[in-house]
Amino acid sequence: MRHSRLIGLIALLLPLSVHGQTGDVWQKEASGRISFTQVGFYRWHEGGISSLALSAGISAAFERAGQTIEQSHALRFTYGVVKQNELGLRKAEDLIHLRSSFSIGRESFLGAFNPVLTIDIRSQFAQGYKYDSKGDEPPVVISDFLSPAAMIESLGLNREPAPWITIQGGLASKQTLVLRSQLRNRYKVRQTRSMRTEVGVSAMIEIDAEPFSNVHLAHSLTLFSAFMAAGKPDFVSEILVTLRINRWLQVNAEYTAQLDRDVSNAIQMKEIVSLGLTFNLLPQRSDAG
Repeated sequence: MRHSRLIGLIALLLPLSVHGQTGDVWQKEASGRISFTQVGFYRWHEGGISSLALSAGISAAFERAGQTIEQSHALRFTYGVVKQNELGLRKAEDLIHLRSSFSIGRESFLGAFNPVLTIDIRSQFAQGYKYDSKGDEPPVVISDFLSPAAMIESLGLNREPAPWITIQGGLASKQTLVLRSQLRNRYKVRQTRSMRTEVGVSAMIEIDAEPFSNVHLAHSLTLFSAFMAAGKPDFVSEILVTLRINRWLQVNAEYTAQLDRDVSNAIQMKEIVSLGLTFNLLPQRSDAG
């Protein structure tokens, strides 16, 4: 069932991502990885366990610079499991992350600022559990597929002060979706509904650079503040450093910090260091008709 969800998401999203007018040039990139991973969690409400684990993931990006509209689409699917001594198989890493943006091209009437629409979706594939530290109590389900899912749509302006940095801000709407009714109270969604909507402002800073040869640095900081909770923004900060050893082997270091007041007033943190094999799924450049 979980595998069919993943296949369905890929089948739905990839055709939408690569559709364009005749003559448009698409920049495409997709890669997969299989790695051994060290994972550490601190107050991470989606569940997981600090351990050595085996994980697999898919990352892809599609960009097109049309005559009027520039668009980019990125996705990350990751799932990992761990087997620890006499304990059963447990989830160690789980992520669904989709982001799309559409902006006015280089000839924007606002000069250095470009109007932009951004859509960001985050969730997970499998159930997450809270385990009793002594092992006396059975594990408690605290998350599941699309339970929760956080969706933010932002309409505003962006600017690129340098080729490796993008700054964006504007009005935004955030939806918290919880399909599993037993978990709705945990994420402050009414029991009779599956979704809660907030309206506010958002900002985002993205860094994409290669400070050294064979070293890639990606950092994104996303903030959202609802009008009803002014001065108390939620945020997600992600840092990913990739060291490519050769064509197949690379080291990834990832650090995520997030604050979602619908879940907890404490900052959740996750760190991942992995060594594994990578392989290309698509050529990095293609002319799509």
